[in-house]
Amino acid sequence: DLILLLLNMHGVVQRERLTWAYAVRAEAYRSYEAIHPDVITFVLRTVAKRSEDCWVAKVEDDEQFGADFPEVAASHGAYWFQKKDMLMDLIELYENAEVGDHGAGDHLCPSILDNSV
Repeated sequence: DLILLLLNMHGVVQRERLTWAYAVRAEAYRSYEAIHPDVITFVLRTVAKRSEDCWVAKVEDDEQFGADFPEVAASHGAYWFQKKDMLMDLIELYENAEVGDHGAGDHLCPSILDNSV
């Protein structure tokens, strides 16, 4: 859910930021240890495709769907609003990740939060 939410919020996901956010969370909660870099990569490959230093959704937004089915779109919006609240700690870790937090081999785009992406 976090990957889908980040794709919706930012249009892209950076694997390194996401891996770091889950690693930080695993320090406090052992259950997060199950979400390691290989799992993150598997999920990203399922819903997204590589684009330079980021991953972008495989399927584009369907704006017409919301116009054709406003009740379903409203229900969908409410669901993701609740999910965002539930995942806010991970979202904040992801969004506040600093390039230096990841090690010398990782290349993060500092403009991940630029809404023009």
